[in-house]
Amino acid sequence: MVDVYTYFVVPYAEVTDAMVAQSAANDRDTLRHTVAGVDRVVMKVLVGEVPGVYAGYQEYDRAGINQLMTGADWKVETPDPY
Repeated sequence: MVDVYTYFVVPYAEVTDAMVAQSAANDRDTLRHTVAGVDRVVMKVLVGEVPGVYAGYQEYDRAGINQLMTGADWKVETPDPY
């Protein structure tokens, strides 16, 4: 399967209206935030259509963003029910 998106991790304080408008989310309320540390979000943009507002931010492919999001600052630990 070919991923049609590229991903950026941006500190939430630096997210602009232009970034949101030019992402797949189109709404700040739907952005995926970190759960610990600095509040960062994942911005998802169509491959080949990366706007200049993302210049200077690390770009990730699907495998890279999935690996990053396995870190403790992204995922919520689910308590063992037993």
